[in-house]
Amino acid sequence: MSEAVPESTFAVHVDCDNLWIYETEYGVPLSDHQDLIYTQALPTLLDIFARWNIRATFFVVGKELQRTSCVEFCRAAVAGGHRLGNHSFSHRVNFSRLSASGKRDEIVNADQAIQEATGHKPTGFRSPGYQVDRDIIATLIEGGYRYDSSILPGPAGVMMKIYMTMIGRGRNGKSFGPWTAIFASQQAHPIGDGRIWEFPIATLPGWRLPIHSTFVYRFGVRLLDAAIARLKRTPGHHIYLLHAIDGLDHPSPGELGRLVIPLRSTLSERRQILNRLGSLIEGRVALTEEIAASA
Repeated sequence: MSEAVPESTFAVHVDCDNLWIYETEYGVPLSDHQDLIYTQALPTLLDIFARWNIRATFFVVGKELQRTSCVEFCRAAVAGGHRLGNHSFSHRVNFSRLSASGKRDEIVNADQAIQEATGHKPTGFRSPGYQVDRDIIATLIEGGYRYDSSILPGPAGVMMKIYMTMIGRGRNGKSFGPWTAIFASQQAHPIGDGRIWEFPIATLPGWRLPIHSTFVYRFGVRLLDAAIARLKRTPGHHIYLLHAIDGLDHPSPGELGRLVIPLRSTLSERRQILNRLGSLIEGRVALTEEIAASA
């Protein structure tokens, strides 16, 4: 890592998953509120980030750029100093089981859609379902990417699979990463013969418990406080993952409000947690794109 970067830095990544992704995965009817993610939820996150001087990376689903609201948000985010990442073209539930050519099409098509709509070339990728393999790495290297951030170390994948099974959605084929992720490194490391970097999603050091927003909403802010305190003492570049839905004030959540953990909390409650995150990492935030470029 570059000597100009502090010993411990944080990045905020946002997966821009729209409501139809949750509605499809949870088996509820598609709503008429899809544009709210770009006109209300993500701008809410931008406001919080501005308060704490956070430049974030927004991982965009390529086909969403067919929406004017998505294009307008992405252009505004780039103009504000944020970056865009590639989150595949169509966020397939079975992404991890696609053929090599299928995965390549998902990555390349999203890359092209982002560049054509915004003029911004993404250099980071996160797969749906926390999956990275040789096929994905080869496509990223071919496309000039500098990093992947798909691995969620520890038991989080197993925990999420159990939750989906408990609510009767465990057979939809969704991947939560390979079981080997339980033992995956929590530190950034080169992959693909050193030609690209893997920046794992941050987990609590030692215990390897997931700390991204969904788990903090479920288990409380003490998890956030303990994790950030430990990560500040842990050298490296730590990825804190949010989702667009974290900033959503859903007008009629219905069944989705019961099933999706962030929507069980009010927007006011979620804003308090997000502002707490901002206060805890203030002054230590760096774009992963800049860290990867200097690695």
